Amino acid sequence: MGFIIKLFPKVCGIKWWDGEKDITMDGINLHGIGKRNNLYVDGRRSIKEAII
Repeated sequence: MGFIIKLFPKVCGIKWWDGEKDITMDGINLHGIGKRNNLYVDGRRSIKEAII
């Protein structure tokens, strides 16, 4: 008798999607740990995002 072990990759990063913080996309589990910010303001890169 043996065991079957399945590994489910989980990627953590900025939550750029709407809805739940945990989703599965193309077989990969995504875990949103930070909120997204606008990268651009009035068509230009925001100073805050350029620095952080």
